[in-house]
Amino acid sequence: MLTRVADELRNHARRTDFYAPIGGGEFLGLLPGTTYQEAEMVADILATNIAQVVRPLIESAVPIRGQSNVHELFRADYGVATIAPRQEDEPLTAQYQAALALADAKMYSTKQQRL
Repeated sequence: MLTRVADELRNHARRTDFYAPIGGGEFLGLLPGTTYQEAEMVADILATNIAQVVRPLIESAVPIRGQSNVHELFRADYGVATIAPRQEDEPLTAQYQAALALADAKMYSTKQQRL
């Protein structure tokens, strides 16, 4: 199943985009030159596409009856954060760590609201 998710990410990536698994079925996406709004739009499209790819795989293994909303059953949650231009004395790794922590917190918040 993770291979299908990775294929979906690869199929929608620009040459400058970078996606990587970071554990537990989670992926990190770096979208250089993308605004926050554009990144949210990309994430939403990918989440919808991934849900549509994953649902048949899960249903073929475990049939689920009486459920019709693929977005509620098999949702790919996401969090988006941006990195602003940095100050000369600010380490780049600090910005990446802060952005990753923010995106992770947003993803878990979204997941909790849905449960």
